[in-house]
Order: sequence, then structure tokens, then C-alpha cells
Amino acid sequence: MFLATLKQEYPEINKAYFRQDNAGCYHSSRTLTKCQEISANTGVKIVRVDFSDPQGGKGAADRLAASCKSHIRAFINEGHDVCTASDLKEALLSHGGLEGVRVVSLDTIEETPDDVQTITGITKLNNFEFSSVGSISCWRAYSVGQGKVIKIEKSSSGPGQGILQPSFSAGDFRSYKSTPHKSSGEENVSEETASIERGQAAGVYSCPQDGCTRVFQRLSALEKHLSLEKCTRVPEKNSLMDLAKIGYKSYLVEGVGKLPSLQAPVRQEDSRVSLKEGWALRVVRKAYRFSEKQKSYLLSKFRIGQTTGHKLDAEVVPREMRRARGTDGARLFQSSEFLTTTQITSFFSRQSALVRQRDPDEADIRAAQEESNFSEAKETVASIQLDHPLIYDQYDLCEMALNDSLKILKLPMLQHMCEDLGLEIPSKPTRKKAPYLALLKEIVSKCTCQKSS
Repeated sequence: MFLATLKQEYPEINKAYFRQDNAGCYHSSRTLTKCQEISANTGVKIVRVDFSDPQGGKGAADRLAASCKSHIRAFINEGHDVCTASDLKEALLSHGGLEGVRVVSLDTIEETPDDVQTITGITKLNNFEFSSVGSISCWRAYSVGQGKVIKIEKSSSGPGQGILQPSFSAGDFRSYKSTPHKSSGEENVSEETASIERGQAAGVYSCPQDGCTRVFQRLSALEKHLSLEKCTRVPEKNSLMDLAKIGYKSYLVEGVGKLPSLQAPVRQEDSRVSLKEGWALRVVRKAYRFSEKQKSYLLSKFRIGQTTGHKLDAEVVPREMRRARGTDGARLFQSSEFLTTTQITSFFSRQSALVRQRDPDEADIRAAQEESNFSEAKETVASIQLDHPLIYDQYDLCEMALNDSLKILKLPMLQHMCEDLGLEIPSKPTRKKAPYLALLKEIVSKCTCQKSS
């Protein structure tokens, strides 16, 4: 439609280069596959179609749209209504319209059969060039690499089918005026002339001493300056001959008895680093799902914080995760399974949100009352006795002793527990669990939970 009108008004135009916005209605397979058919129907060959950089901010179309919106807003402020397409056209053409903008009002476009060829990965391609053999060369970035060639299938629609014939409003191309640039010599001459004229107009008084650059607006200031004899002189510039003599003198004074040291030339190609060419586009982040082992470990840490009231720091849990061991004494996680502080913080936040959504029952209310009533007693007992619960990594020793599940831990894990808790382990290494289980049960028996029960 646009190319047909352009060809009718300017018959000498034979080629067109499109620069479009990166919107989905333009950046689609339907638009690109129909370009060669449009070229054949209008007589204007579409050479290239380039879309705005997806990360380059607003394009030229958005800047022009902003001017149109401002023009429409001024039309509305005058008391007019803009509710239909005809009202929008009237608003854009009001007060002589906008320079370089031609408006057309279209009727409802009928739906065409959906037999359009799809282009795989079209959202990642931004530059398209059409050849005369019926193919399209595509690039992600302009002139980077050889590009991807796509063969376009022939359309089943006949020539001229689907071409609209509306009438555009009157208008012409936007004119760009180039301002002539002055040379540096002309600028200097003009600046000197202007400064002289400003000095003569201001009536300044310059110092009569040779080399003095001071100027004054009043005669009394000049007389005071002459009486003090404090002239400001610009140092004279030395000629090339004077500079050569001064430099030769410095070499004679400083370089007596010294031999020049010659250095071998260094090859520049040895210090060059060959940079790898790649895409500077943002990499799409993939969602990471926690494994069941990671979820169970984090849930145990979260429940310990809920039961004790001392919530674990999300920065401490990753360090403990690196040293965590299973029931067999082996490391619980590999290096690829370690989580970051951000991941653990988000997990704890989701669990806290789930807890807050639950309505408190009678047991929770009664437990909160009991905790507030006996808080002082607990603090006193905790100062002289072992505080409940006894925690080692993700294991609750009090609960495991109550359920008699300490024996499921393997011998290496029991040894690590006793050593880290500072218990008196046997001096001679033994391969039996009984001594280590006895030590753990003994320390659990001293906990406040055992005495209260």
C-alpha cells in the first residue's frame, strides 16, 4: 500500500530499505515472507528489512510516535474528542499536520488463509536481506558472520490479491538542512575580531609596558598598576633553534661518560591477544530446580529455626552445606550441588510465606502462651545447663535419642560428632559404635529436655 503510493508519486524510485520497530506485529514471519510478493506487485524492490536493536532502547518509530501523541494531546486540549479512527486522522492533520507524516484510514482488513511459512527463531534475528532467487539472508547482528539463508516457498495467493488501495493525506519527505562548518582559521579570525570589537566598545586601558598583558576598565586602576610596577608578562616562545641548543646542552651536562644502551626490538605480534568473536546479547537464564536431597536439607534447617526461635542466617547455611555429611559419614553434597546465599534466602522466604498463610490453631496459641510465661525460667536454666535442643549440623540429637535413632548413624559420622562436640573419645581407635553412642546419650541426658520430662 505504501510502496504503491510511493511508486505512483515518484516513479524513479526502484528500491526500498525498511527500518522498522521491533514489535511482534512487524517482526513476524507473515511480514517477511510477503515482502517479495509486495515487491512484484508494486514495482519497488524491497532490498533489506532491519529491525531496531532489541537492547538499544527506543527506535526512530517510537520517537516519531511521541511527536504524534503530543500533537494529538494538543488537539484534545482544545476541546475535541478522539474516539474513532477518523477522529485520530483528523487530530493528526490538524494545524497543518506533522512534517514527514502522512495519514491514512483503513477499513477492516479481512482475515487471510493461515498458510504462511514459519521462520524458526525469528525473534532472535534482526537483519534480513532479500535476494533475487527467492531466499532471505538473516543475521542476529548487522554484518556479523555469513548469516542464515532461508528459502521462501511460493505463495498460493494470486498477484495483487490482498493489496489495499486507500488514499494517503498530502505530504512530502522531511527535509534535512546541512549547516556549513567553518574552518579553524576562519573561527580564530572571527573570535579575534569579536574580541577587539568588544574591547573597543568597553573602552579598556592596556598597560604601556612591553610584554604586559594587563588591561583595565578605569584610568585610575591603570595608574595604580603603573605605580606598583607589577606587570604580568607571558613567557616568550623559544624557536626551534633555541630548543635544540637547550636540549644539546642538557645532553652534554647529564650524559658525560655514559654509553647509550641499545635494546632489541620487541615483536608486537607476541604481545597481541587474539580475542574470540561471540555474541554480546544477554543469555537467557534457565530455572534451577532443587533436588529432593537439597529440599530435605533446607527444610530441616528451616524447621530447626522455627522450633528453637533462632532463625539460621542464609549466609551461614551455604558454608554448613559444604561440610554436611549423611548418616553414613560421607559428604552429603557434591560441589555441583552447592547452593548460593540468594537461592537459600529465596527458599526460606517462600517457606516463611507458607507458614504465615496458615491459620493458628489452639495448640499454637497455647504453645505461644507457655513460651511467654516460662521465658525467664528458660533463660535462667540455659545459663547453667545445656540448652535444648542439641543440634549438630542438620541432626537434632535430642529427638534422635528419644526415638532411639542414633544407632542408624555410621561409625565415621559418630566419630565426627564426638570430636566436634569436644567429648572424651577413646584414646585407642575402636570399630564399635557403643562407646560413641554412650557419649552422645550421656550429653543428651544433661539437656534440659530430659530433666523437664
